[in-house]
Amino acid sequence: MRVLSGRGRARGALLAALWLGGAGAAPATESGGEPPYPVWWSPVLELDSLDDIDARLTRALWSSDDQGMTLYKQEGYTRTEVRAKSCIDLKQLVADGYEGIGSHGYWLRQFEQAQCTAIRMLKDAESAPTSYLHDFRLDSNAVNYLPAAVALKPSCFRMCREAAANDRLIPLSKIYKVIKVEALSDGRLDFWLNDWRIRLTLVARADFTRDGLEDLLLLSSGGTIMGRGAWAHLFLLSRDASNTVFHVPDLDRHVSWRCDCEQAFDDTEIFRDNGPGDAN
Repeated sequence: MRVLSGRGRARGALLAALWLGGAGAAPATESGGEPPYPVWWSPVLELDSLDDIDARLTRALWSSDDQGMTLYKQEGYTRTEVRAKSCIDLKQLVADGYEGIGSHGYWLRQFEQAQCTAIRMLKDAESAPTSYLHDFRLDSNAVNYLPAAVALKPSCFRMCREAAANDRLIPLSKIYKVIKVEALSDGRLDFWLNDWRIRLTLVARADFTRDGLEDLLLLSSGGTIMGRGAWAHLFLLSRDASNTVFHVPDLDRHVSWRCDCEQAFDDTEIFRDNGPGDAN
């Protein structure tokens, strides 16, 4: 986890995981529409109360299976397998270099780590006196307000381009050709980019950065429809006015940690979509 700052306010761009076939979010219970805006979270986090956060982090990852998740670490010819039974275990084992087994295990580790990260963030969350996003819903129009980074395209060229679009508040629908959008009855949203499918889940709303403004935590998960590649992240989203494009604070710094983004993108390059399965 990295703590990032953006647009003059310290904010955390926190990234974790949720995959298309993972546990579904139950319909969210909405709070009122008048300030102050209270801390809200989705039932997908399986958290009964903010007072129960510590207990939630120490309990079994899955209520139906107390054996936990298998992780491994390869050191030379030695392979060590362990079990992560709780959020506390998972955080420590990942820090020690353990990873999920295979492509599904890699996703599963990301997914559970995402759940745990979101729960931890709620521990420091506050109600917000001001909100420019409280009425935002994951409907068919959402792709016109979300940043392109939630498409989870893994190449450095795309990630650097998405960071440039993020800085200029250019939405996902202007960067990628969205083939189909489907709003689900439980509040989640699916969208397709040709051979690419993404599922979005709104998991929490609160002032996570103590700047007086309400933020969103959005789980984005997806990958190739025909292949086995799957990626997922937990995004902190913000905006400073109603009906404007969301911004991932300091996304450029996060991307630059993985990719060399020294290239300066002009508007033509930002809008160019030249990868396999994408529109030109």
